[in-house]
Amino acid sequence: MNDEKLFLDVMSKDELADVCKCVGLKINGFQRSFKGAYSHVLKNELKKKLAQSAVKKGKGKTHVDLQRIIRCLIGDRKPDSLEALSMLSDTELSGREGTLLALLREYFYEVFINKIDVIEKNVEEGRFVLEGIIERKPTEEIIKEYAPAPHQEGFLYEQFELYYDRYVKREDVYRASDEEDFIQHVIMKKGPWYAYEVAAFLFEKDLYKKDYYTPFVIYSNDYFSKIREQELLKDLKDEKKVRSNENAQLNEALETERKGKMDLQVDYEKLNDEKEKLRDEVEALKLVKEQKEEREKRLRDASLFEDFGNRLLDAHSILLVTDEPSFRESLLKGVSVQLQVLKEDRKKNYTKRYENALVFVTRVSYMNSREWLQDKRFFERNGIEYFELSGYDAVNCLEQMVTWLHRKGVAIAQ
Repeated sequence: MNDEKLFLDVMSKDELADVCKCVGLKINGFQRSFKGAYSHVLKNELKKKLAQSAVKKGKGKTHVDLQRIIRCLIGDRKPDSLEALSMLSDTELSGREGTLLALLREYFYEVFINKIDVIEKNVEEGRFVLEGIIERKPTEEIIKEYAPAPHQEGFLYEQFELYYDRYVKREDVYRASDEEDFIQHVIMKKGPWYAYEVAAFLFEKDLYKKDYYTPFVIYSNDYFSKIREQELLKDLKDEKKVRSNENAQLNEALETERKGKMDLQVDYEKLNDEKEKLRDEVEALKLVKEQKEEREKRLRDASLFEDFGNRLLDAHSILLVTDEPSFRESLLKGVSVQLQVLKEDRKKNYTKRYENALVFVTRVSYMNSREWLQDKRFFERNGIEYFELSGYDAVNCLEQMVTWLHRKGVAIAQ
């Protein structure tokens, strides 16, 4: 495998889009942004540009080679050690394996050359591209680092109970009878009273302290904390207006009496103390708001469906056929095979891998319709039930799996 093909296979859809924009490619229908283009479209256009540049003399602005692609990927990043590269893979470059590979080739070329066989094998077998070269934290550790600290757990439940009593208890909203009803009529529907319906089900069925419902508890607390925040801000605003009026009246009285009475002086100082206290309360509320926004930012990519996905994988034999790099870092990585494996099985008419399994296929992984039709015929000819997934990321596909399984009447583990 040459280096150009290696990079084209490793780059994620976002990386392909960034590189195409960086080198100035023009693709019909995507003049403003490449984000909506399929991965294989971007890959093919970049491959054609590399081939055209290879036969042309000179290196003008339109010339594209591997080194230019690498410069587009790495930007101004310059890790000084493999440990620093590993840290990047756990943080800002998580899911951007093409950029990690570019940094390794650019700044640790000897390691790149010595480990090229390991890299190519990782790509072929669908593992993390730098596995065995840099040490990464397990996904579970990264999630735990960003999760609420253990000592906050009691406060989390206490806050949830208070919000239920204050906002949900007396509301006439849909109350799910059990978990299956909760999935079908609350999670899947996600109507305008979603937060109220979630809180009602978890509290009234005494499920809110179960670990796999923690993301729903956090969601409910955040939703109702916004309502409570608006109430407090209104109270503070009203209080500030009252205090402002009192202060104006007091200042007028002090000016009239020329500070002639000691009791007015005492009242004035007391009012100033109250103003300072109110100012401190406003600052404290701002701090709470900033902390909450920071937590929301850390949890933004966490999916409410992840727990149901784990329970699904525990209960059923799932097989996902995909070539999309984003699945290598998802909870589906352990049940994924590449299209090449399916192709070889089809040629040998080997079906054992797919028997007694729930088979899902990412349609976007196919370069053309002909290959997809051949695989469909293989499934149908051998009586293998399959489901075609659309989209690019693991969370989106997991949501489709759960929806499809409910329509088929397949139960999810409790």
